[in-house]
Amino acid sequence: MQGTINIAKGTIGDTPFSDLTGNYSKKGDVVRVSGFSVKGFGPEGVASGNMTFNLAGKSPSYQIDLNAAGIDLATVQDTFAARKEKVAGAFSAKLSLSGAGFDSSSIQRSLKGGGDFKVTQGRLTNVNLEERILAALGEKYGIPVATIAQELGIEIVPGDETPFEEFFGVFDIGSGQIRVQDSSITSRNHGFAANGNVGLDEQLNLKAKMILRQVGEIKKKKFTYYLIDEKSRKYIPFAITGKSSKPVVMVDVEALVKGQARQAVEEQKEKVKEKIREKLG
Repeated sequence: MQGTINIAKGTIGDTPFSDLTGNYSKKGDVVRVSGFSVKGFGPEGVASGNMTFNLAGKSPSYQIDLNAAGIDLATVQDTFAARKEKVAGAFSAKLSLSGAGFDSSSIQRSLKGGGDFKVTQGRLTNVNLEERILAALGEKYGIPVATIAQELGIEIVPGDETPFEEFFGVFDIGSGQIRVQDSSITSRNHGFAANGNVGLDEQLNLKAKMILRQVGEIKKKKFTYYLIDEKSRKYIPFAITGKSSKPVVMVDVEALVKGQARQAVEEQKEKVKEKIREKLG
C-alpha cells in the first residue's frame, strides 16, 4: 500500500499544526513516511524529515531523520504537560535517531543517534547559573556577591532562571546517555561552555566553564576569581550534577586554586626570562 498524506489543519492535544504532508508506504511490517513536513509548535515552527517503522515483534523498531527550525519550546511544553519545562526559546535541530520500543525503559536501553541543536533568545527556567557560581566564590573568599559581579562585569538577573541569546551544541546518544560536545551558551557580557553526559533518566554529569568578557580591575592582587584558557579567555570552572529538573552547580575551587598557582609560576618565569633578555641585550 502506498499513497500521500495531506492534513490542512489539526491538533496534537490542544496544540495546532497545519500543512502536514508526506508520502506513505507499507510493505509487510515496514511502514515508511518520506518527504514529511509540518508547520506548528509556534508561529514560526517547521519540521521535515523521513521515518521508517518496523512493526514486527513486541517492540517496533524505528529510524527517524528530522530537521526542525523555529520550534517554540514553551509550546512543546504545553503539549507534553507531564514534562517540566527546563529550557525556553526558539529551537532548531538536525537529528538522526534509531531505536526499538517507545516506553521509557525501551528508549533508555535502545535509543541511538545524534545531531546538533540551537536555541535562540531563550532561558534556562530552573537554575540561575550566574547567581550559583558567584555565590560559591563569595562564600569561598568572604566577599559580597555584588562586589564580585561588578568586578567580573556580570549582571545577575533576579529569580531562578538564566536568560541567554543563543544555546547550541553537538551531541550523540547511546547506552542511555546523551553525550554533549562543545555545548555553549552566550549572553550579552559572558557565556558558558560544557561537555559531558545528560542521562535519559535526567541525571547530569557536566564539566563546564563560565567565560568572562568584561572583567574589571581586580583590587586584590593575591588572587583572581578566574583562570585563563588556551584561547586567552578568562573563565571560572564549575560542574553540573543532580537531575535536570533540579541541577546542582558547584564551582571547581580546587581547579581554580591550582590554576591560579600555575599562572603565578608562569608569570614569574616570564619576568625572569625578561631580565635575562635585558642583560644579554
